[in-house]
Amino acid sequence: MKNAQTRVAKITLAVLVALAVSISPRAEADEGWESTAKQLQQSVVLIRARSAETPPKITLLSGAAVGPDLIITTADAAVGSPRITLPGGAQAQAKVLVVDEVSGLALLRLTNAKLPPLEVASQAPAVGSWVMSGSAYGGEPAAVSLGVIGGANRMIGGGALPPLMQCDLRTTNTSSGGPIVDRGGRLLSVVIAVDDGNKRAGWTYAAPASHVSRILREWKERGDKQDQNQELLVLKRRRPVVGLVLDQEGALIVVGRVHANSPAASAGLKPGDRIVAVDGVHIRSVYQAVRPLLFKQPGEQVTYRIRRAGDEQPEREIQVALGDQQAVLAKGPLRAPKLDVVTTPGGYRSEAGDRKRELVHPDDPRKKPVVTTPQRQIELLEQALDGYRNVIIYQQDQIRDLKKRLEQLEKAGEPRQ
Repeated sequence: MKNAQTRVAKITLAVLVALAVSISPRAEADEGWESTAKQLQQSVVLIRARSAETPPKITLLSGAAVGPDLIITTADAAVGSPRITLPGGAQAQAKVLVVDEVSGLALLRLTNAKLPPLEVASQAPAVGSWVMSGSAYGGEPAAVSLGVIGGANRMIGGGALPPLMQCDLRTTNTSSGGPIVDRGGRLLSVVIAVDDGNKRAGWTYAAPASHVSRILREWKERGDKQDQNQELLVLKRRRPVVGLVLDQEGALIVVGRVHANSPAASAGLKPGDRIVAVDGVHIRSVYQAVRPLLFKQPGEQVTYRIRRAGDEQPEREIQVALGDQQAVLAKGPLRAPKLDVVTTPGGYRSEAGDRKRELVHPDDPRKKPVVTTPQRQIELLEQALDGYRNVIIYQQDQIRDLKKRLEQLEKAGEPRQ
């Protein structure tokens, strides 16, 4: 009887341990999120954007404070002068400062209100981490939802969107632009899209906080002057440059050539290196090696895992800081075919390298004296022709330079990065 009781006790203990293990992750997730929810409800606003169409289109979405008077949201809010409903129901006005074509986000400035800002996370969270989202609910406190990160670097939208964070969070009709934070209330990402409820399980996709940091950095560096001039700062997509040529040898991807003065050369990549993985993903084709670059911008990093002949290490990782196309061209034998012109009292002057010449604008009113004789009219016509001739000559030079550049690119072979 005693042995039977001992066996029952052991079974009961095992069941209790199993139950504790099964519920502990959720119990742990439920602990300590009350203050996070309160922080979200103090920093999330409702944005009402009104288009200039007739009849006007009204868009309602969320936004989160990332500065006392700065709101991050999606570019859908970049219409006219957005109206903001603050926590508690008070109204405020906002001005659109920045629109980012890469991430689809926008930065607004409150003109007559201040909010407690969320800290922008400096590191990306791990898959499986618990997170909380906030969605504006009119004048009422924001609705919050708790879930986990289900995936990272999700490529959706056919290239129109950057790699996104995938989360199992509930959303509302105004969740677009809402924040996703960690337990400490640090901003991890901004809601961009959700699955169609009729097709899939309803995942929430969000732009990582690295885009928010980049937007804030660009605004700090370039935006203050533009804000004074009442101009909108649009961050265009820029082509990142690695500076190497990849060859495919069966299922192997090999570095065929590394350009001098390029980011690849500075990082230490060498011809003959075999590329095994890009940003942690194994590759089997040049397309897979190049594709991650389509979603990056100059200044960001790409990580190559390589195998090098004769190297003691079986594999090593090399991080390349992506360069700007124009900056790389300026260092090499090629240059961008563009015309830099400055205004002069007599018209315009080109500033292209060592070929400086006057480009007299024949229609410049400052160059038009009073016409008194037929001879003077002829002289003016000749001056005009000379001005046009100089412009044509310069453009022909530009076309020749462009053709030479294209020939060099064709000789270099494809594919290239």
